[in-house]
Amino acid sequence: MVLLGILIATNAVEQRLNEKQKEIEGIRYESEKKIEQLEKNKRELEEKNKQLESDLRAKKEKEAVRVANQRKTPQRASGGLRQGVEQWRTLVAKHFPPNQVDTALRVMSCESGGNPNALNNNPRTGDYSVGLFQINLFGNLANSRPSEEWLKVPENNISFAARMSRNGWGAWTCYRK
Repeated sequence: MVLLGILIATNAVEQRLNEKQKEIEGIRYESEKKIEQLEKNKRELEEKNKQLESDLRAKKEKEAVRVANQRKTPQRASGGLRQGVEQWRTLVAKHFPPNQVDTALRVMSCESGGNPNALNNNPRTGDYSVGLFQINLFGNLANSRPSEEWLKVPENNISFAARMSRNGWGAWTCYRK
């Protein structure tokens, strides 16, 4: 009788052990499925990130081509200035000596066409130039010059160009043309 009781108890323990093993296998299976899904999600996100980076590069290249083409085919207003430059005459006159205003407007016309948001991002030529006077911030130049955001403000860009021009107009390729 005791032996029968031990046998029944052993069977009950084995049965519970088998149930627990099945439960563990189920948990392991569900965990593996979740890991597979997370890995799939990670791969999809990596692919989306690559596509977004590619799209961003393409947009930057397209913008660089647009800016380059804008410079190649300027629209001229009276006096040889591009349309949109004359609107800055008052601010230019505020910051430049009277005998330099027309020169400054011609340089601005050549550099940005009067577009305060003009950006020339061309590392091959050493350019990351910003704003009306295309102040170059490439490489170490950024350490000694105002920020890009500050230079996008027309009056800031004009006032900084006026300070730079005190040493001559050599910093602007457009002046040498």
